[in-house]
Amino acid sequence: MNKLLQSFFVVGMGSLFMNISTSAQSVQVGNNQFPTSYTNNNDYGPIRNMPTSAASGRWAYIYSASLLTGINNGAQISSLSFFRRSPGITMPANFPCNLKIYMRNSTANDFGAGNIDWVAGAATARKVFDGSPQPFLGSVDGFFTIPLDSLFTYTAGSSIEMYIQYTQSAAGSGILFGYDNDAAVPAFAPNSTKYVINAVDTFASANTALSNTRKPTIRFNFPAPINVGALSQSGQQFANIGDVIRPTARLTNTGLQVSNNITVTATAPGGYISTRQVATLARDSSTTVTFDSLSTTAAVTGQLTYLVSNPGDGYAVDDTLRVPYVVQNPNATPGTFDNGPLITHPGGGFGGRNLSRLNLPLTTLGSNINKGGFKILEDFTLPGTSNYSIDSMAFFGYQTGSPAFSSFTGLFVTIWDGHPAQGGELLYGDSTEFESVLEDTYFTGIYRASATTPLDSTRPIMKNIGKFFEPTRLRGGKKYFIQWSMTGSIASGPWQPAVSLNGMTNTGNAQQFTSTGYQFMDGGGGFPQAAPFEIYYRLNTTSVEETRLGLLESEVYPNPAKEEAFLYLNSEREQQMSYRIIDISGRELYRSESQWISGKTHLPLPIERLATGMYLIEVQGSAGNMHKKLQINK
Repeated sequence: MNKLLQSFFVVGMGSLFMNISTSAQSVQVGNNQFPTSYTNNNDYGPIRNMPTSAASGRWAYIYSASLLTGINNGAQISSLSFFRRSPGITMPANFPCNLKIYMRNSTANDFGAGNIDWVAGAATARKVFDGSPQPFLGSVDGFFTIPLDSLFTYTAGSSIEMYIQYTQSAAGSGILFGYDNDAAVPAFAPNSTKYVINAVDTFASANTALSNTRKPTIRFNFPAPINVGALSQSGQQFANIGDVIRPTARLTNTGLQVSNNITVTATAPGGYISTRQVATLARDSSTTVTFDSLSTTAAVTGQLTYLVSNPGDGYAVDDTLRVPYVVQNPNATPGTFDNGPLITHPGGGFGGRNLSRLNLPLTTLGSNINKGGFKILEDFTLPGTSNYSIDSMAFFGYQTGSPAFSSFTGLFVTIWDGHPAQGGELLYGDSTEFESVLEDTYFTGIYRASATTPLDSTRPIMKNIGKFFEPTRLRGGKKYFIQWSMTGSIASGPWQPAVSLNGMTNTGNAQQFTSTGYQFMDGGGGFPQAAPFEIYYRLNTTSVEETRLGLLESEVYPNPAKEEAFLYLNSEREQQMSYRIIDISGRELYRSESQWISGKTHLPLPIERLATGMYLIEVQGSAGNMHKKLQINK
């Protein structure tokens, strides 16, 4: 599929980049709510492909007009796409099977209760496909497309009635499909699905007797003669005051012919507007458009909007693209990097708590982050160009069915200087996920819920604080990758909720690691998401004392400490050093032996018998002494 690629170029403070996409010249109904098939494999269509016997099935669907508003009047539907969930399974070549599809415009929203006469219904519709589906099924998990034998012309404001018949005269391959019901897609109506199934390849009656609200996820595809649309973008999700942004769009013509006199307008909060003209754009070609500079002079939360105006455009859905636009004051929350919000409705959740609600058509409440095989990967950039010490970080998750207090037992974090699957170097953490960094975990006061059940209390979101076991220093202005997983005391998940903004279906470019590798964290239906997290940092500079002692870095960690603590020294040369532990009255409690150090050295501090309080760690070298504070909380 041709897509628009758009970038923001940023001068100044750090930025976080994201990818956003939607489908071009198609309307999707459903989001694969059900991940597997039901009784007897595929009772609800579009193919009852039985692995052990001959089979047949007839289905009748009504897709109501309210689900089809993205299809223009007169649009010619040329193909249908369904979602298969049987990776690696193929239907043999020349397999004895047949699929028939009939469609018609309708004023009805349901078939009513009781049986329908499928044969009579199909006779009033137009046959758009008659043949074997085998060449189109493929072998991978995802959408497959059946090209129609003849175009179907849609009438705006109509529902679409669809009649499907499938027969096979031999045992098949067990192809499974993705489904939805009226809870996942509220416009699905009862009695809008009728079906009859058989374990043979014949039909005993014209009637279609069974009724259910489940439907296969489907895309109606209708390429327009003229269409240039904003289909995807890669750009800055957050900026700091003082950043200068250059919105840059790469437009692609996804229509069937040349487009002329295209106008593209970018708008942002604060009155920003910039318009560009494209004289001509050939079919299946792209062009880059750079807009005026956008200066971030005040804190704001809103949307960047891109509007494409194209004479004769046959598909309006992709003419407007809206993306999150957040400018923050870096001094308002010093030392905190926040990757995005969770709360969509303050006080709108169960018991008056805050609500993190899915935006339709999203269906994925959370992505699996169980340490047993799942991880979330995000990128981040700290502001400016200074060096920072990372003290701790916070991640968010839930376990369905947990009470409003935390059930989390472990947090496992790594930081990389590049994508871990693309040659990135591990800077911090244990890639084997052996040691948890979980320091604290508690209820955030936020409930995660769907758009249709906003008062659901089964998903309280917890905040999990991780402490760095060793000093971690990162540089502002450089892109890093952070990866995490979690464990909990109950069976569900744990699950990672996505960054949530009202009206936004695409919020970022987080990736989920599974047994098959990395893929974008999907909100359901192919909408990429960002994952919320926080990093707490402070400015790190080499002190006069460190310079005098020939040290590049020094740190006492963790701080505060409870059961153990370490003195970290990074020496630019080989030298002898020792240290003392002193209480606030100046009394020496411990003196180490002098030892040779070079490069990075981690020295354990004997704090087992020390009481709660403040202590000084005096580092002694040939060129002088240096002091570090250590707080002990027991």
